[in-house]
Amino acid sequence: MKNYKIIRLIKNSLKKKYHNTLYPNKIFKKLFQIKLEIINSYGSQLRLMKEKNKLKKNKFTIELYLKNLINKDYLNNNEKLKLLLIYKKFSVHLRILHEYNSDFLSISKKETSLNSYIYLAYLIDKIPNINELQKLNFLIKLNEKVLIRYSLLKNKTLKQIYAHNLKNEIKLIKNYIQ
Repeated sequence: MKNYKIIRLIKNSLKKKYHNTLYPNKIFKKLFQIKLEIINSYGSQLRLMKEKNKLKKNKFTIELYLKNLINKDYLNNNEKLKLLLIYKKFSVHLRILHEYNSDFLSISKKETSLNSYIYLAYLIDKIPNINELQKLNFLIKLNEKVLIRYSLLKNKTLKQIYAHNLKNEIKLIKNYIQ
């Protein structure tokens, strides 16, 4: 991706935590085109990884936890609650840390991997008690965070999941345009 102006604009928006952020129409259209290109490249088929990772009881890494949740068909109430807590952490800080303890207090100061953001955006529909507008806001912020570092993604499955996330974002935008 060679649109450094757009990347710089998104980074500045993240730095300001999207306060008073309004993209010009020209930039918004270019950003939309970039997202459509990604969808057209990887959005045709989605195959999830079917692997199970062991989680420790007293602490867990966000990436492994979210990866395990993606593979489940049904989430129990405890998993939904943790997913809601992760959603709230991201909504407030616009980042998620790598490790948390069982009380959901951060253990590390290191930010989680890019994969975690992709998994979290994929799980947005399973988060209870948030409305469509909150989902849209959340998806826009998460997808833009991933878009900044999209060139670092090497795994085809992750690119497919990201394309699926972009499809959901565009679908929600179209619902609010009409």
